[in-house]
Amino acid sequence: CFMFFNEDTVKAEAEVTLPVGGEYGYISFLNDIAVKRRTCDGKVKIVLEAGESCLLVFGGDISYLEYEKSLKQVGTVYLDGKYKISGFEKSEALQTPVFSVERELCDITQTGMYPDFSGVINYEKEFYLPEADRYLLDLGEVGETVSVYINGKYVGARICAPYRFDITEFVDGGKCILSAQVANSMAYREKDVLSKSMMFARSGLLGPVRALCGKQ
Repeated sequence: CFMFFNEDTVKAEAEVTLPVGGEYGYISFLNDIAVKRRTCDGKVKIVLEAGESCLLVFGGDISYLEYEKSLKQVGTVYLDGKYKISGFEKSEALQTPVFSVERELCDITQTGMYPDFSGVINYEKEFYLPEADRYLLDLGEVGETVSVYINGKYVGARICAPYRFDITEFVDGGKCILSAQVANSMAYREKDVLSKSMMFARSGLLGPVRALCGKQ
């Protein structure tokens, strides 16, 4: 097995030469990817988003994996503009919001917004997708954890970058409704002796949010 991790803050690409060849399994736990690939000479191209890791498995039983389908990116849909944004102090029941605004994405705890807010921030936006065989939703920067729903169906959650989801099976026609529920740190509201002097990451969905569309 070989593991690779991108510790940088930007996308990284590299070609590595491994001491083995043949079929191998490519596994990305954060992106829910497990596919079969092949290298004849041990050369493998590694492409990782910021914070992403992957595992290459040689010699094990990977017969249950399917070969990765080659996709051609045919378009990118940017989900910019205004979102319906609501803040909830408890995640168990998103019923009574502490605040509700309609605006562009920003740090929700910045000065002039809600600097003491701690809880779940729900973002809703309607968008349209062109015809394609596969759709990937990339949320960009998120502070800090997020659960994603498309057309009311739960897609998945991420606790760190890359905040990317395969939403192919959740897309029904061209119209989609995104709901992204972002939870930030409790320390914004309940500061102790240590956290009073700490620098916190930005809160909420920061983006840029985009849908990557591909065809076989």
